[in-house]
Amino acid sequence: MKRKTKTGIKMLTQLVEKLPSENGEKVDYISPLTFLYRAYGHIVMEEYDKALKDYLKSNQLKKLNAAGYYDQLLCSGLKACENKEFETAISFFSKAQQKFPGNRDPYYLRAVSLVKFAL
Repeated sequence: MKRKTKTGIKMLTQLVEKLPSENGEKVDYISPLTFLYRAYGHIVMEEYDKALKDYLKSNQLKKLNAAGYYDQLLCSGLKACENKEFETAISFFSKAQQKFPGNRDPYYLRAVSLVKFAL
C-alpha cells in the first residue's frame, strides 16, 4: 500500500511542478486539489510536516473546503502526537470532532491522546 502511495506522491509532485504559479498566471481548479491529494498521501506515509505544507499551499490557492480543513486538523493532531504534545493534539482532535461529529476517527485519536497524556 505504501509503495503505491509513494508512487502517487511522486506523480502528484510531477504535476505540481507543471502547474501554473500564482505569480501572474491564472490558478486553475486542479491546482489546490493536487496539493490536497498529495497532502493526504503524505499523511498515509506519516510525513506530517510535508502534509501540513501542502494543506497550507492549497488553502493559499483556494480556501479549504470542510473536508480539507477536517483532514488538516487531523494531520495537525497527529503531528502533535508525534512530538508528544498531547494537550495540543487533544485540541486539534476536538476541533475535528466538532467539524464532522459523525466520523469516529477524531474520537479514537482524542481518546488515545488522553490516555498518553495521562501516562
